[in-house]
Amino acid sequence: GGVTSFKPDHVNFDAVHQTQAINYINRINPGGSTNISGALTTAINQFDVSDSSTANIIMFFTDGEATAGNTSTPGILNDVATAVAQAETEIFLFTFGIGENTNEQLLTLLAQDNNGFAEFLGDDDIATRIPEFYFTVRNPVLLGTEVSFIPPILNEVYPKRYPNLYKGEQLILTAQYPISDSLEIVLEGTAFGQDVTYRYKIGLADSLVPEYSFLPKLWARSKIV
Repeated sequence: GGVTSFKPDHVNFDAVHQTQAINYINRINPGGSTNISGALTTAINQFDVSDSSTANIIMFFTDGEATAGNTSTPGILNDVATAVAQAETEIFLFTFGIGENTNEQLLTLLAQDNNGFAEFLGDDDIATRIPEFYFTVRNPVLLGTEVSFIPPILNEVYPKRYPNLYKGEQLILTAQYPISDSLEIVLEGTAFGQDVTYRYKIGLADSLVPEYSFLPKLWARSKIV
């Protein structure tokens, strides 16, 4: 239920701090409650003195639902948004739910609202997935993603906020449209400090075709999340 931190502020990575960090982690004993809001706001507040040239990445791991501090999904989202606004910097929050007892909606929204993505892992997946994640975020394909449609005939497009895209990741967009027709999708953003644009021409599917009947369910699930 409480929140502790390795250091009160960020420190440079070096051999001494690495050893201290490992020792700190090894002294942590599982137990007590799950204070998601407190953990995240503590981490975000450390970015008050961060350099604008840094990546500002937070990796959040949890194996349970919030049971201490602010425990409601809207309340936690508001706490995080307030902390980010007060830090006056951009945060890249990547959430990892471990096991079967996590709040997938909360973890997904936290990531979507803060330039990251959510993943849900089994207890045995952590050791292999985390190194993969590190190499993924080292290879951004599109940062500050903006999406437009030509012609602009799509309604209720989800997700509402587009995530950054990294090598090997996918972006699933769902929307409603009046008729099945051809469409051009334009993705814009930056990568390694350069402006980047991607254009794709697609054909919109008709949900009356039996093989595409699952598509409205995807849209509905995206809207609920």
